[in-house]
Amino acid sequence: MRDQNNKSNVETTPHEPRWRRRKDDRPREIMDAALEMFLERGFAATRLEDIATKASVTKGTLFIYFENKEDLYKSLVRENMKELKAFQEENKFDIHISSQETLLFLTNNWWKSVANSDYGKLPKLIVSEAANFPDITKEYLEEVSRPGRAGIAEIVRRGVESGEFRKVDPALAARVIMAPLFMLLIWRYSVAPFDEDALNEIEYVNTHIKMAIQGLLARPSAA
Repeated sequence: MRDQNNKSNVETTPHEPRWRRRKDDRPREIMDAALEMFLERGFAATRLEDIATKASVTKGTLFIYFENKEDLYKSLVRENMKELKAFQEENKFDIHISSQETLLFLTNNWWKSVANSDYGKLPKLIVSEAANFPDITKEYLEEVSRPGRAGIAEIVRRGVESGEFRKVDPALAARVIMAPLFMLLIWRYSVAPFDEDALNEIEYVNTHIKMAIQGLLARPSAA
């Protein structure tokens, strides 16, 4: 009964037209369509008409929200970076386990929750358009890549200080740990569709991080 009353209230409220939600969602829908088209065809080969068709809007509608194709590209990257940062802030936690367990847990958690969302599409897009949009590339490095490396480096640093890890440069170790994961995302949206040997991504991620941990341990295990 309460649900029916709520439904009735929503439908009859004069200040909330039924089309309001659809209109408010439109910029996000256009950016999602553009992201797919840019990944599939590249920025230069993608026409605004193609994006409009995929987003089920007219070309003129695009110009209500974005000045041109360049503005649309920058907006979608910045919006995804903003949402990614918000996600990372919401999912911060303080765990008291060994450094190797922390690395294993964080890597798997990141892959399952972040890499398999639209955020995981950004590396391919950033790399392919880096030279065309240097300002966006720098923003990605500053707001996403560097903070991510800093978090991994801090875990390695703690492991070194506790004697769990051998003495290594934490910043360099963080780059070594993250690079194969970054490359896997680029592979997924470029070469993978043509590769006859299907790759089990989660096994790849686990194999990589376990090999990295073995290389970091002061006393590598026999397992």
